[in-house]
Parts: sequence; structure tokens; C-alpha cells
Amino acid sequence: MAVLLVAASLALATPSAWAAPPPAALAPPDAFAELLLAAIGYARPARRFAGGVKLLALHSGGLSSRSLANDLAAAVRTRHDALRPGTGQATPRLFPGPDALRALIAEGGYNCVLLSTDLSTGQHEQIQQVTRELKVLSVAVEADAVRGGVSLGITLEERRLRLYVNRRAAQEEGVTFHLALLRHATLTGEEPKGLGGS
Repeated sequence: MAVLLVAASLALATPSAWAAPPPAALAPPDAFAELLLAAIGYARPARRFAGGVKLLALHSGGLSSRSLANDLAAAVRTRHDALRPGTGQATPRLFPGPDALRALIAEGGYNCVLLSTDLSTGQHEQIQQVTRELKVLSVAVEADAVRGGVSLGITLEERRLRLYVNRRAAQEEGVTFHLALLRHATLTGEEPKGLGGS
């Protein structure tokens, strides 16, 4: 009995037993797709997405990153087709570098770029430069990416989906979000100048 009490007290005394909750997990692909498409419904100008969501899911080439990009692209394509048959497109791709990305977005008519996990900080910066230049909405699966300049993020925290919006980044990509969406999101980054939401 004494050994059991000592073991229990040691377990409670160790930082791992009372540490902060685990970091945000990745949202299940179907839930991610549903929330992404709902959020895009609140994006302005609406005409940018009038022909459907055309998502380019970029990955680093690593197995987990590639698998995540494939799963999320498939879920977005399936969910979009259920809502508006034949109008959606979602393609997973290895990040080709900024110049090839510009050409790929222009040729494919993509209006949304998903940054998968495991992309380096330098790759994030290059992708964000392209999305701002071409006015394409950037989306991530990690809150830190949104804090770092991606417009929209969807995570799973404490078994609940959580939406992050970086209004400054969205403005630089030519997008604003309706206040009805912003009320339910965690806002990051600076508030854009001259925009109060619509």
C-alpha cells in the first residue's frame, strides 16, 4: 500500500501529469472540408468563389504531409460535389517553388491554397508571397500558420473544431470575411486598416 501511495504521489508530482493540455490536433478531413466550405461562404468578394472552390493542397513531400494533403483534398472535393456537383476541384501537389506555383495557380484557376503540415518556414513565406500577389485565399491546418500569416485555419482543439482568421493576411489576399463568421472565429494578426468586416 505504501508503495502504491508513493507511486501515485510521484505521478502527480511530475510535470507530465499536470502539464498543459496537448497541442491542437488535426481536424478530421470531412469536418475540415465542411467548415472550410462554410467559411468560404462568408468570404467577400463572393464572386471569387462563385464558380466553386478550386483548392490546391500543397505538401512538402514527406509521407505525413503528402497523406494529409491527399486526404483533405479528397474530402473537400467530395463535400463540394455533394453541395454543387461538378463545380469543385481539389488537387494535392508537392510544393514546386514560387515561380512554378504562380504558373500552376494561373493555369489551374485555383482560388484557394492549403498549406499542409511539415512545410518549412521559408516555404510558408514563399507560398504566402504568391497568394498575396495572385489574390488567392490561403488556408492551414495549424493555428501557428495563421498567426504566421496564413488567412484561415481550421484545427481540432479539445475535441472541438476551431476556426482561426488572420484578417490582415486575408485583406492582403483580397478577401474579407462577414462579421457573422468572425464572431465565431479566433482572430489573429493585426486588424486591417479601413475594414470592420461586412
